[in-house]
Amino acid sequence: MYPFRLSLKIIDEDAEPKARARKGYNRISLSKEIDYTKIATRLIPYGMGEGDNQLNIASLNGGGLVGSMFNGNIKNSDNRGLVEDDIVGNFAGAAASNSYDRKRMGGLVGGTDDLRTVLAATIESCTNYGNVFTHLGCRTGGFAGHSNVQIIGCSNQGAILGNKFNADHGPAWACGYSSNSTDTWTNITGCSMGGYVGSLEFKDNPTSAPPATVDNALSYRNAEYFNPAINN
Repeated sequence: MYPFRLSLKIIDEDAEPKARARKGYNRISLSKEIDYTKIATRLIPYGMGEGDNQLNIASLNGGGLVGSMFNGNIKNSDNRGLVEDDIVGNFAGAAASNSYDRKRMGGLVGGTDDLRTVLAATIESCTNYGNVFTHLGCRTGGFAGHSNVQIIGCSNQGAILGNKFNADHGPAWACGYSSNSTDTWTNITGCSMGGYVGSLEFKDNPTSAPPATVDNALSYRNAEYFNPAINN
């Protein structure tokens, strides 16, 4: 009908259908999903050289995001990978007293400097989804292995497993160790309990380990240093 023209085309029912999405034509938005759980990175130092020049990082802190935190902020970040020490068995069969104090490990951060007077320094709004396994019995947590920084609004969903060496060293869903809160500094606040905490016997089936509770938030002095009233 004037002033329009109608074009008709015979459809080939056996032909392969064709479609297109073009920016500015018929595409409203475009997004891409990536499964980060299928991305694996691993650094295994065996050591080399002679005498005082041997290379070995067996005693360095290990974290899903950061090994050691000296200042600043870690915000809005997630870990979805496995954090595990001594994966090649350098300390296999060694007495726990010879290995437990080698390092600190956490789903987010391995260990921190003493930042209790640096009130601006925080680990904030982060989630650990990854499992953390310690063969050495070191201080191990879903957030941090050894923490002297404010941890705010974080959550743990991973399994934190290790054989507890003594009352000071072992796994916990929040922190293996965290300093006690003071009038001007709060160690852990607004954080969500989750995941599992247990010994390495649960490694092959981590979700069968005991669930996280208010009693295993910290490995060191949990009853004194962890305040369930200001956490979820």
